Amino acid sequence: MNNSFEKSLEKSLEIRKRISNVLFWIGMLCELIVSPSGYAFGWYHEKVYIVVGMACLTLSILCVPEFKKNWKLYILCGAYGLICYYFQHSALILRIALALFAGRRQKRDHVVRLFFCGSLLIVIYAAVLSLLGLHNTVTMTGQFRSVEETRLCLGFFHPNSLSFFVYRVYILGCFLLDRDFKGKTVCFWLLTMFCGILIALSNSKMGIAAFLLTTFMCAVKKFIPDRISEIVLFIISIASAVVQMLVVILFMLIHVPKPNIGEQENLWDFLNNATTGRLWGAAEVLQQNRFNLFGIKLVETLTEMGFANAVIQQGFVFFLLYSVFFIILCIKAYKYREKAAQMVFAGSAAYSMGESYLAYFNKNPLWLMLIGYENLIEEKNGEAPEQKP
Repeated sequence: MNNSFEKSLEKSLEIRKRISNVLFWIGMLCELIVSPSGYAFGWYHEKVYIVVGMACLTLSILCVPEFKKNWKLYILCGAYGLICYYFQHSALILRIALALFAGRRQKRDHVVRLFFCGSLLIVIYAAVLSLLGLHNTVTMTGQFRSVEETRLCLGFFHPNSLSFFVYRVYILGCFLLDRDFKGKTVCFWLLTMFCGILIALSNSKMGIAAFLLTTFMCAVKKFIPDRISEIVLFIISIASAVVQMLVVILFMLIHVPKPNIGEQENLWDFLNNATTGRLWGAAEVLQQNRFNLFGIKLVETLTEMGFANAVIQQGFVFFLLYSVFFIILCIKAYKYREKAAQMVFAGSAAYSMGESYLAYFNKNPLWLMLIGYENLIEEKNGEAPEQKP
């Protein structure tokens, strides 16, 4: 009788795991569908996808026994997410927590592959519709950096939006190509040419800089001896974020003068012009909204600098947690020689200079690196991770 009961229990657990797995992937698909909103498409039912995705991820967490073991952590993170929702009127923090807890034993590469293929399809879909004259325009002519230019947008609302999505395809593609398989070199060069041409035609300064940085890191990983390349990638990944963290803290503590726009009389003018006014934009916003713990919904002006925007919209607590978390991840990746993950960290941080996406699970590649964190911990400890049904 005991054996029969144990078999029944095991079968029930197996069914719950399968249901949890299905719910997780529905939640991930909803996050992917919402990701181009504001970039290429204004999804009419965007909130429906968000709510359905959050509901599926919540049920996915509740379906498996780990919920009982870690309920205190779940309640703590949930309470923090609800507090942020009260102040921000945004569920971004809750969505991150749900996605990571639901995906704690999933396979990271599978989720990355979903977002890589999904992002690529979104770019192709928007491009085809624009070329057929059914959605937005192929190019956009306007004042960019005080100069009239015609830039490629391929159905996206802005050339910088196209650049952001194409770069996401590139950085996730480079991560997935960090495997030995036939035709790997050909795939890398095809991906590099495809993404490089689109980013160059979009003429996004941030996109071009991040693309060149990522290509350089690929070369470092490929041609430089392992130990040296690991150190170089670690320095790049840490520097990409730490410099921005320190700049944000500096802007919060001291008053900085307005630079001479378009002129270069000093180092401050040069740095601001080199970042197309983003440094002054960040300083101005932080001086107007100096300190808040859990974020605010509406501000008079926003900045495109990701770390500065996180302080304003997601609050200082999120900025501090994210900063510490990022540094720990970089150290872990260096310790376990995960060079591909280091590239993703560096690229994500570098692009945050021109894109405010830190708190978006479906836009910030860093969060994808944390999918399956329990399996990763077990693998590092030499244990056999649980096989997914």
